Amino acid sequence: DVILIDYYENINSSKLKPNAESWQVLGDVAKRLDGFKNIYPAPIVVFGQLKPAKDKDSVHIKERVQGRKIIIDKATCALEIRADKKEMRTEWIIHKNRFINSNTFGNSFFTGWVKGRYTPYDDAHRAFVNELRLKSLSKQTGETDANTSTTK
Repeated sequence: DVILIDYYENINSSKLKPNAESWQVLGDVAKRLDGFKNIYPAPIVVFGQLKPAKDKDSVHIKERVQGRKIIIDKATCALEIRADKKEMRTEWIIHKNRFINSNTFGNSFFTGWVKGRYTPYDDAHRAFVNELRLKSLSKQTGETDANTSTTK
């Protein structure tokens, strides 16, 4: 089992507390999830949007969480996921991890991304990306040469 909660930042109202501000609602959600994880034996994965950072070290992850940042305090693990479309890979940045030692903070790892699926990011993936670049470049060069010869 796993519990997936997407668009955490869009949780903004409560039937129990209809007059609560959205930040109060998100604070209550974080507290309830923190308690629920102790009674139900399944991981709870919360997806939320981050405010963009100019570079990955410019603003702490906690300040970039849209909605209520308390979710980071309650989290067992916090990962930021960034797409690198040029290299057809995904960077997974570890911001918090209670599973293993704290030496992982700020470290990252990569997975490949091909046809909508995560793949190993290895020499074979890098060779595949380079091959695609060469094909694209030769196609562009071929089209340019053809255009040039017809205009002469």
